[in-house]
Amino acid sequence: MKDMGAAPADLRDVDWANVSIPGDFCSVPGVVRLREGGAEASSDVWGTVQVDSHEETEYGDINGDSQEEAVVHVSCDNGGGTASGRLASAAVVLTRTRGRLTVLGTVTPQKNPQQAGPTRLHAQAKPGRVVSLEFWYRPADATCCPSGKATTIWRLRGGELVPGAPHITS
Repeated sequence: MKDMGAAPADLRDVDWANVSIPGDFCSVPGVVRLREGGAEASSDVWGTVQVDSHEETEYGDINGDSQEEAVVHVSCDNGGGTASGRLASAAVVLTRTRGRLTVLGTVTPQKNPQQAGPTRLHAQAKPGRVVSLEFWYRPADATCCPSGKATTIWRLRGGELVPGAPHITS
């Protein structure tokens, strides 16, 4: 598990706009330090990118230890300010281990056709699992409106979050 620094007893007390997160979801090596919810980073695939934390952080007991884990939604883009500039989205799942904020895993889209824009993702913490709702683009979709929808269930196996097969819902 990656160590992201000191953690309070209650993860709801963390200032999620100003934390370190792993950058692997956007091909950024190492960690990215968010400041006020964003950071500039260097991606091995896309060059300079903007990494952002967005949406509300989700909480739930994913690993069954009677303490809540946090699901932090993140994305990266090319800095262009439009939907077509989005490069990747994910959810970083964090827990508290011996007073330290540690990463259980990064939830990434499992239904991500390469011929269209990147899949958007929203993850929900549920008892014993993370449910990712994926909104993916078909070739004829406008950048505003992905028409494909899928759900993937992630579970802890051997201390790592592992995805099941995506279930296409539309």
